Amino acid sequence: MTHTCRNGHRCRQAIRTTDGERLGALTENGGLCKACETAAFNAIVHLADDWEALNDTASQPFSTGNPAPRVSRTPDRHRAPVRVDALDLARRIDEETGRWAWRVTRTRPQSMPRNAQERVSRNVAALTRYLGTLADLPAQGVGLPTIRDDGSVGWATITLTGADALIRLERLHRAANRLLGVGGVVTWLRDPCHMCGRRTLTSDPEEGRVACAHCDHSWASDEFDRFNPLGTTA
Repeated sequence: MTHTCRNGHRCRQAIRTTDGERLGALTENGGLCKACETAAFNAIVHLADDWEALNDTASQPFSTGNPAPRVSRTPDRHRAPVRVDALDLARRIDEETGRWAWRVTRTRPQSMPRNAQERVSRNVAALTRYLGTLADLPAQGVGLPTIRDDGSVGWATITLTGADALIRLERLHRAANRLLGVGGVVTWLRDPCHMCGRRTLTSDPEEGRVACAHCDHSWASDEFDRFNPLGTTA
């Protein structure tokens, strides 16, 4: 039985139906296609470096030996504040890499270092060693934080697979690149998106893709050129 890549219309090898819908490339196991899996593997390898760069950007709230961030008030109201967005993304990398590292190594989470930098580095190293095991993880219940109706934070158990893990981890790397300005300059294009009609197209030369910031469709550059034979200029 064949399935389509879990990345759907964002699949790097997406196919287009006769009515214009983009579907993920065909796969045998219902996970990611080979191109998307390789991209996720490459992203995971960089997550420890992403964590360090994010904390540098956030004015290094994690000092060596400190397991948790300290944000001090200052009487100088003109002083640049801590980058909370960078700090939050670093925290999410810490949580997500830990969530999956113990599942591929069966190392008890309690035995991990209290120092966040050491913990992230060890978790990313484990994930890098067991990328194939990570991709093949079967469906299982995973506890994730959730916002209740009253605004309080609780936990919910949802079912995730190895493909979900790859997608979640790759998204963190891409989010870090965007926040840090890594990966080349993203150019806004003049032409409207042929899916939603809005002038919200961006071109990422580093990845060779064109994406719409409004409807979230994306295309490989050569595929996009087929839809725009006259070319699209910034």
